[in-house]
Amino acid sequence: RMRSSNVKPNTISYNILMDACVKAEDADGAERWLAQMMRDGAEANEISYATLIHARAKNGDTAKAEHWLQQMLAAGVQPNVVSYNSLIYACGRRGDVDGAERWVYEMEARGLEPRVTSYSAVVDACAKSGDVLRAEKWMHKMSAAGVEPNVVSYSSMIDCCARAADLERADHWLCKMTERGVQPNAHSFSALINTCSKRGELDAAVRALHRMEQANVDGDVVVYGSVLDACAKVGDVVRAKQVFQQMRSRGIRPNVVTYSTLARPFAHRGEWIEVEAIMQQMTSEGLAVNEYFLYVLLLAYATAKPRQPERAEAAFLQACGNRVEINKHVTSVLSRAVGRARYQELVQAATKHSGRSSLRA
Repeated sequence: RMRSSNVKPNTISYNILMDACVKAEDADGAERWLAQMMRDGAEANEISYATLIHARAKNGDTAKAEHWLQQMLAAGVQPNVVSYNSLIYACGRRGDVDGAERWVYEMEARGLEPRVTSYSAVVDACAKSGDVLRAEKWMHKMSAAGVEPNVVSYSSMIDCCARAADLERADHWLCKMTERGVQPNAHSFSALINTCSKRGELDAAVRALHRMEQANVDGDVVVYGSVLDACAKVGDVVRAKQVFQQMRSRGIRPNVVTYSTLARPFAHRGEWIEVEAIMQQMTSEGLAVNEYFLYVLLLAYATAKPRQPERAEAAFLQACGNRVEINKHVTSVLSRAVGRARYQELVQAATKHSGRSSLRA
């Protein structure tokens, strides 16, 4: 329409089209518009090239992003902070610390001052590999440059410590964050809580959850699920119930995985009545038993004293009727619950009835 009105598109016109392509995840389209722009004699500026660098960096294609930086320089257009940040961010996503650091140094060599986003991207790159010392170096370098770390910077630093299973340093940076008046978010706590859970450090996980609630940070079902997982690992059914109620009181709706995790410590103790009660509560909320909860339920029957083979058999057959996926974990615990001979019969019958070949002995 612009051309039909004899209005010649200018650099701004093409930049808008390129930006639209980037937002539509069409980096190739953005490059085609730059080529058309040049054919029409419109001059590409720093925004034009920065848009293409961002388009490729956003997709993790650092080679093509770097290609456009070189094209930018060859055209005599000086890169800006945004151009370098795109490259640093791309390296950060890949965990390429060397690459991220290289672009920061090049940025500084050209007289550009890195921003908080620049430093944070390098810290995030360090976090991917759990390189705590290197990440802390960049946090200190940021502060020395007079750049105040933000919630993303601190959260990446905490995540780095958590990945390295260094709970002491993670706690240090969480304290440092609050001391500097930076409000933590859910990500700030989730990495720490998740690491506590994986290590079975229930006390540390509960403390971190308490601090999160005190900071008025809204957790989600994943955060509370991680604490429940820590409870399950140490078999603490009392605190598992407490954490579950905390989650409910904050208006967070549990999912099937949450209920499965809540039931797991009871199942390991053979407390099948409690597991069944949890299942009834779960189904009353419109959630169906899946392979995760089925495994926990059968585990409770297998571990009970005395064992509950009839209940295990009924639960298994009902799950098959509901077309629940039957995996090797389910069949393994079913064998423990009903005995090897009956287990073989049940699996064969279920396979014949359903026509599925996925039931493995």
